[in-house]
Amino acid sequence: LAYAITLPITHISLYALTIEPNSRFAKEGVEAAEENLDADMYEYACSFLQAHGFEQYEISSFAKKECYSKHNLAYWNYDDFYGIGCGASGKSNDARYDNIKNFIEYLEHGASPTLIKLSQEEAKFEMIMMSLRKKEGLNLSLYQERFGSDVYTDFKAVIDQNVQKK
Repeated sequence: LAYAITLPITHISLYALTIEPNSRFAKEGVEAAEENLDADMYEYACSFLQAHGFEQYEISSFAKKECYSKHNLAYWNYDDFYGIGCGASGKSNDARYDNIKNFIEYLEHGASPTLIKLSQEEAKFEMIMMSLRKKEGLNLSLYQERFGSDVYTDFKAVIDQNVQKK
């Protein structure tokens, strides 16, 4: 991080290293960081970057001068986006799609996307969950505009149940 902030950049994304089962790291016996160490490093990174002019606007993303990633915000704002290429995913209205992952089949048959149609309830839930990646959270007026209903009405039982746990 100390080196990264010396570079002429306006955006940094940080993610914990995941050791995938068949990766080189896994084959060499590298293990993921212990959970408490991982959390400590995350907290340090957040305060370090903020002290050096990077605003945290999303769980893993920091930017100077509001140079937010439009690409990532499309996901977190539950906007539509195109998935282009082998294994890519996209979203259009209340449907997601995944392009074929096998490279040879992709070359022979094209994207061959699998369509995943979401119910209205699933789309509402997805919008809420995606928006929780952002520091600002869910935009209530955008939810109302997209679904023609109020989030508090739609999820009253769940909200009430969890408020009582507090």
